[in-house]
Amino acid sequence: MRPALKVLRDEHLALSGIAKILKADAKLLAQGKDVDAGLLDDIIVYIQTYTNQIHHPKEEDFLFAVMRLRSADSASMLNRLHQEHEQEAVLIKDLAAAAAAYGQDKAKTRARIAAALSVYGSFLERHITAENEEVFPLAQEILTDADWDEIDAVFILNEDPLVGSGKRHRFEALYQRIMSFGLGPI
Repeated sequence: MRPALKVLRDEHLALSGIAKILKADAKLLAQGKDVDAGLLDDIIVYIQTYTNQIHHPKEEDFLFAVMRLRSADSASMLNRLHQEHEQEAVLIKDLAAAAAAYGQDKAKTRARIAAALSVYGSFLERHITAENEEVFPLAQEILTDADWDEIDAVFILNEDPLVGSGKRHRFEALYQRIMSFGLGPI
């Protein structure tokens, strides 16, 4: 497996874990139970600072850009995924607002945060599946070794705080919760 695809696979595994947490927490909230607001804050910070600032831009600027050069047929799929990246930024803002309200008044905002968690968790699962099952196989088919060498060089520099044994610090509890779903080690 190409190094870039291994990095992306591992990052997607972490995001799949987050999607599972979000959907599980939505169910707990729907049952009238409380969830860990601190963990929700960690998820939001992780998505805003890593996924939206590093993961998505690298996918688009390096992998998707070269795929567009190699195959005009990939444009509609890559355009759809670009739109999903933009939609994801809106969904995480909605989730952040719902989480802030939940932190202020759990009883009055339980339904709002449950809905935001469910929507975002389902969105994230669909998006990751599309990239894993549509984009990555097509990339392996159409990209040259020289393309991959350049893409690999960029992605091996990723320092996702949930992947590997690197600097988790703030995200240790999030990592442990992801592991509780049996997805790891990432």
